[in-house]
Amino acid sequence: MIRKFRIFFILFSCLFFCNGSFAEINEINNLDGDYINNGKELRKDDSKKVKLKNLKLLKIKKNAIRTKIQLKPGMVYGRVNKFIFPNAKNKFIGGFGRVALFGKSKKGNCEADLFFNKHSSTLFAAIYFDNQRSTREFYLDHPLLIYSDVSSQYMLSEMNKAGKISKVAIVVQGENSGFKIVRDLKQMDFVFSSHDKVVEHCVFDLSLTQYFDGEQE
Repeated sequence: MIRKFRIFFILFSCLFFCNGSFAEINEINNLDGDYINNGKELRKDDSKKVKLKNLKLLKIKKNAIRTKIQLKPGMVYGRVNKFIFPNAKNKFIGGFGRVALFGKSKKGNCEADLFFNKHSSTLFAAIYFDNQRSTREFYLDHPLLIYSDVSSQYMLSEMNKAGKISKVAIVVQGENSGFKIVRDLKQMDFVFSSHDKVVEHCVFDLSLTQYFDGEQE
């Protein structure tokens, strides 16, 4: 009972602050093979390695394909696992692990940990803004999530001339707030909005992304 309340509270807290979208990248030129590195933990001095030149957020074209995501457990997990981090299933031998991201926020460095568990379709995020001055922790998906505060969730796919996905976004929207993840070949944005205005965001350099097999939140 206590755990159910904690899960509900985390989701409610997220939707109080957020408004948004997510992403799909399965068919983009072996995306993770090109941009994902494996190795030791990111360190503070790795901020110097971020290759992004600015904090300009990715934009999805108006003619992007919109696909509805059902309001039920496992749906967001499946989209993120298949389209944003398609190699996670190969990296996490036991079915669970952590994806570490490193980038920039408006006032400093930004880091994030995403915890995947395929056995329960659980996806937990911890995002550290502005040199860890503020933190957001919440479940993107969990078997016990309550969807009464979620008005819609969907995926946007942008195609290139070859007919392959070049950019993708997964959006979760509440009545007044929500969040989104947008990804292309080189960067991934995590954006939180309230009343259709961006209140906080991180721009991650995908060349610094790392996978850690077997870790849990």
